[in-house]
Amino acid sequence: MNKNTTKLFLNGSLLDVEKQINMTEERKEKALAFDYKELPKTGFIEFGKGKTEIAVFADPNCGFCKSFEKVLDTQKDIKVKLYPIAILSPSSLEINRNIMCSTNPQKSWRDWMINGIKPEKAKECKNNGDTNTDFSRSKVIQSTPTTIFKNGTRKSGLMDAEMLKKEIEARK
Repeated sequence: MNKNTTKLFLNGSLLDVEKQINMTEERKEKALAFDYKELPKTGFIEFGKGKTEIAVFADPNCGFCKSFEKVLDTQKDIKVKLYPIAILSPSSLEINRNIMCSTNPQKSWRDWMINGIKPEKAKECKNNGDTNTDFSRSKVIQSTPTTIFKNGTRKSGLMDAEMLKKEIEARK
């Protein structure tokens, strides 16, 4: 080896300036994609009746998830499968169980996420959503909210209504 050679290591994102895309993020997204049909068949709450379907992994103690819930609440043409997960604090698991085991999980989730009404203590139930956190770990879902699109790709983080529509259109 030449003594004048410098060894370098690049740690960061590769950006295509002309196209204005983050190539590293695109590659990572493709690597983490999975078949939408692999989503759990239980332990979710369904909202909306649109033709377009997305899945959202959210923690009940996540402020960005609460903001995203308000965005989702305005989307009447989208069907959402919401998978509550507990990754931010120990209380997330208890809140998820109380919501999922309530008589109306959909209302309990919305009351908590949009209106700040804490769910009442519920009796333990079979479909309490506990396995969602394990599933999310197996698919390397490490932040909330994370939206999974029908093509198996994902977008982590808060999106406004316009960004959500663009992402759905781009991922058909």
